[in-house]
Amino acid sequence: LEPSQIRRAMDPLLPRMSACAEATTDESGRGPRGRVGVRLRVHGDGRPVAARVSGGGGTAEFVMCVRRVVASARFDHFAGPDVFATWGFDVD
Repeated sequence: LEPSQIRRAMDPLLPRMSACAEATTDESGRGPRGRVGVRLRVHGDGRPVAARVSGGGGTAEFVMCVRRVVASARFDHFAGPDVFATWGFDVD
């Protein structure tokens, strides 16, 4: 997968990633902040089969929410073994 293909699949999910951050921020404003990295494994049929979320200081609830959103991504189909890709987003 080329970087442009990764962006094309993941960038439309940014509003849902932001919703994960908002949903896991407490009343005093403590929640995920900064750069969040996502390392994912993509199967040849375009489905993500695993995702590791790091950074941002979010809770386990935030990480699980992001992983659920990532699972809904669809990438271009390709031949060959699973591919590992990285992508990230910022939480303000």
